[in-house]
Amino acid sequence: MLLDVSKDDEPRTEHLAAEATEADADAFAVLVERVRGRLETWIALRLGPKLRGRITEEDVLQETLLQAFRTLDTFTDTGPGSFRRWLLSVAENRIRDLHKFHGAQKRDVAREIARPRNAAEVTLLDRLSISGASPASAAHALDARRRLAGTIDALPQELREVVVARALEERPFREIAQQLGRPVTTIQAQFARAIRALRDNLEG
Repeated sequence: MLLDVSKDDEPRTEHLAAEATEADADAFAVLVERVRGRLETWIALRLGPKLRGRITEEDVLQETLLQAFRTLDTFTDTGPGSFRRWLLSVAENRIRDLHKFHGAQKRDVAREIARPRNAAEVTLLDRLSISGASPASAAHALDARRRLAGTIDALPQELREVVVARALEERPFREIAQQLGRPVTTIQAQFARAIRALRDNLEG
């Protein structure tokens, strides 16, 4: 399923992140593969059609991963899902900068995409580029992520914000309830409704 989850018998992602170092591009790439699907979907959802016309999700993904790779030592393990949320915050900052840039100027946004500056970063992008089965499979996966993002975006607001917080940002139901000011039981019911609606729309 596109909203994938980690296997219970695997080491916690946060433990792997804490052990990774900036010099170990291969280890970081393995780490990223665990969270890449939701990160891509989240970026597609946040990017919106206006920016998507000038920059691709892959561009933002690469920029996000390079920035995360450079600043991995700032990540703090605060529990399950914290690495994914940290990556999302890096992506959010990049997308916010792109929106500001696009709104203020009419230069080519692609010029603002950071390029690798050292051998470790080049290795990281090379490692990520060959992690998929084939270019066709990668394109199919991207189309699926875009479709999922569009389907999430079409949900009513009260369902959309719950499914994004729970399924993509991996936040606990209690935290979402506190953030949105709703009972936990309501959040759980809305999440179940959102998942059913997504499944019906995607399978239909």
